[in-house]
Amino acid sequence: MNRVFLGELISEALAVFIIIAFGDSVAAMYLLYDPSPYLHAYWGVCIVWGLGVTVAIYATGSVSGTHANPAVTLALATYRAFPWKKVVPYWMAQIVGGILGAALVYALYYPVIDHFNDVHQLTRGAGQRVYV
Repeated sequence: MNRVFLGELISEALAVFIIIAFGDSVAAMYLLYDPSPYLHAYWGVCIVWGLGVTVAIYATGSVSGTHANPAVTLALATYRAFPWKKVVPYWMAQIVGGILGAALVYALYYPVIDHFNDVHQLTRGAGQRVYV
């Protein structure tokens, strides 16, 4: 694996990381705070998701083209002569970026998630209400 291709993979992982970190953070803020001061500001959630995608494109577009989605990578390989040998490594990099972004959001919102679960009597394992 050459350095350029490694840079492309890191770029794809970074792009998905940025999108998930921005988007999931704002979604968590919107849903988990009770009472939420953001409950009637759904447009803000949409704007932050869009800004997350914009930041990812500006940060990584010149390196890998910012596919940032396995479906986009597949479409580019199918219709735009993107090399098929790069498809699976791009997918793996995108998955790793998504997992890291979600892990960061979970680490940041862990106390709020626990509080939300306690207030709404939800269990993490079953995903349903606990009737005591």
